[in-house]
Amino acid sequence: MPGFYYADNYFVISVQLKPHPSTPASMVRGVNVEISRAADILALRYCLTGKLAALCIPQPGPPQRTDNLWQHCCFEIFIRQTQQTAYDEYNFSPSRQWAHYHFNDYRAGESQPDTPAPQITVLQQPNQLSLITHITIPTGLVQINLSTVLEDENGNLSYWALHHPLEKADFHHSDAFILELE
Repeated sequence: MPGFYYADNYFVISVQLKPHPSTPASMVRGVNVEISRAADILALRYCLTGKLAALCIPQPGPPQRTDNLWQHCCFEIFIRQTQQTAYDEYNFSPSRQWAHYHFNDYRAGESQPDTPAPQITVLQQPNQLSLITHITIPTGLVQINLSTVLEDENGNLSYWALHHPLEKADFHHSDAFILELE
């Protein structure tokens, strides 16, 4: 269940992601996401804790739109308006590379909207990495799924999300959109 608190006069939701049972990652203590919303602006702070030296975390560089970020280390959000099948997927890498995709339906009708580069801030300490960004989302009630893909030093991937509805990790699945925001 998400935790709720106030910070700097705005409402914040804090949630813990969990690893998919088929892809545990013993070097990771946790992935927490803090979310705040002001009208059509959604602020996200992903916080990864654990033995970061055992993970393949890319170094920050200039912001750049890049495909296939999910094949390595990235933080993701999936957003849809309530009662809709269309949804958007955003990927954010610690390298500051990013991607935005729109789907008309489950993994169908993919397009890449003309989106300005989001500001991505990465803060790293020996056992903690935070990635902070803001995106523009539809006004009104939305359903979201938050997720993370982590790659260890051996190239193994671990999949983290709010909810894993299937035996195989699938962040696009409609039953994974479990958090509602007004």
